[in-house]
Amino acid sequence: MHISLTVLFFLSCASAALQNERADPFPDPSSSSIYSEKAWSRTSPPTGAIIVDGSSAHPGAFTTVQSAVNALSMNTTTPQLLFIYPGTYTEQVSIPPLRSNLTVQGWTPDARSYAHNTATLTCNLSRLSVATNDLTATVRQWNPNTKLYNLNIANTFGHVPVNGQNLALSAHTGNQAYYGVQLWGYQDTLLANAGNQLYARCLVVGAVDFIFGQAATAWFEGVDIRTVAPGYITASGRSAASNPS
Repeated sequence: MHISLTVLFFLSCASAALQNERADPFPDPSSSSIYSEKAWSRTSPPTGAIIVDGSSAHPGAFTTVQSAVNALSMNTTTPQLLFIYPGTYTEQVSIPPLRSNLTVQGWTPDARSYAHNTATLTCNLSRLSVATNDLTATVRQWNPNTKLYNLNIANTFGHVPVNGQNLALSAHTGNQAYYGVQLWGYQDTLLANAGNQLYARCLVVGAVDFIFGQAATAWFEGVDIRTVAPGYITASGRSAASNPS
């Protein structure tokens, strides 16, 4: 595996841009007492959102996430939003480049943590059956300027000795942010491929080099990282000691 990924783990950040991201929807916990619990719930879709509900309980909603993605406008520059109701969605989701910003929000009673997530995307592809790492991912996210909130994303393929890469998330472009997202896999769970990316209050689970990339600067704040077997979180693939990655 060849990796040129700058991974930055930190508890706080002085960057004004990141502080703004933390303010919505994750302000400093020390100030959260001024908010009611209801203020943190994301249980109703905002006006104009494209809705996903696998139970078919909401008329007009799409029953798969990919069908909702396919309904996004490829030409508008107006921000677009997907809202996903509780359920397990067994499918691979590919989000193409759009002209607009995109927000994907999973149903949750408390957006401050991944612990209350109720919408799960799952698939079980590996390099045994497809040609590239990206094609194994449960979510292939190619749109820059995208935020995902409170989703569980899993690749359940497991482990084989050869060609066992099985991504949960392929974050292929820059200006992506993930809040309260769970990522589950075994080998290569998270591909942070390029550009600036932010992961806040997320969970990343795997065993073999399960956070990797090519040319990204990925910032991890308050992220829980767990292993399910002996292995390595990440590995350096830089070509020379002078490479800052």
